[in-house]
Amino acid sequence: MNYQTLRHHCPTWDDYIQHDFVKQLTAGTLAPDSFRHYLVQDYLYLIHYTRVMALSVYKSDTLAQMRVGQAGINAMLDMEIGMYLDLCHEWDIPLKEVESTPESAVTIAYSRYLLGAAISGSLAELYAAIAPCLMGYGEIGKRIKNKVLSRTILTSHGLMSLPVKNFKRLPRRMKRRSTRY
Repeated sequence: MNYQTLRHHCPTWDDYIQHDFVKQLTAGTLAPDSFRHYLVQDYLYLIHYTRVMALSVYKSDTLAQMRVGQAGINAMLDMEIGMYLDLCHEWDIPLKEVESTPESAVTIAYSRYLLGAAISGSLAELYAAIAPCLMGYGEIGKRIKNKVLSRTILTSHGLMSLPVKNFKRLPRRMKRRSTRY
């Protein structure tokens, strides 16, 4: 499956990438509590996504395939999850709260779907299951990055809203994180 196939043969694609959450984030009208909820739930999702990537290593037939999965695991554990936790801290959400928050029904449904596909399917089926997430956020980010750059950063799995004062510190924070791992 490639991006163009997914994009042009999925009747709900536009609804997926133009969700109200994305529209409100782009317009700067997203309620802070909604964003806080997103941060915590996406952190919980990323834990499961990391497990999916671990299963991709297990299901790999070649060293090259294993390295793709390893890169996904490393990106989650070494960068993205830490970025979410940093953002949670900046939004005054303590780590204990992040880790003890129950998963929402949506987080459970989507993460268990991915885990089920990863456990029971082939490596190709695993990647097909995660493709809409990766491709969707890529398209969303590409479309809105210039509109909201002063208050938003893009990661491979989500759009992170930052107060403008914190955005100015982003390059330093990314440099620190890259030298730490």
